[in-house]
Amino acid sequence: MEITSEALTAYFRVILPLLDERQRRLVAAATVPMLGRGGQARVAEATGLSRNTLIGGAKELEAGAARSDRVRRPGGGRKKAVDIDPDLLAALDSLVDPESRGDPMTPLAGRSRAPGAWPPSSPAWAIRPARSWSASSCTI
Repeated sequence: MEITSEALTAYFRVILPLLDERQRRLVAAATVPMLGRGGQARVAEATGLSRNTLIGGAKELEAGAARSDRVRRPGGGRKKAVDIDPDLLAALDSLVDPESRGDPMTPLAGRSRAPGAWPPSSPAWAIRPARSWSASSCTI
């Protein structure tokens, strides 16, 4: 029985949004051998995953992928801004410190700022909005 490209795309369109990053990689890589010759290219096209991702998933399966609570390897993901720039906390504190009120020993000191204090006129650090991922934004 031949699996059409449309059926393969429809299958992955339903299943992939329900999986996390690691599970997507493993499910897609496990599907490749079922399709035989050219399976890797067909799965890459149907899922939108790169062929390198499928190869990595196949290697993970061959090594005996076990159930894990981790999605990424240790050390994966974005580094903390403080780790990248150790002077960041001091610079932020200098923006707020002149306007701080209250007992500095309390965890939540009342803070206020002058109207022109933020954002700084010449920021040394980029301020970007937080980005989030949702299943509805996933395109296959």
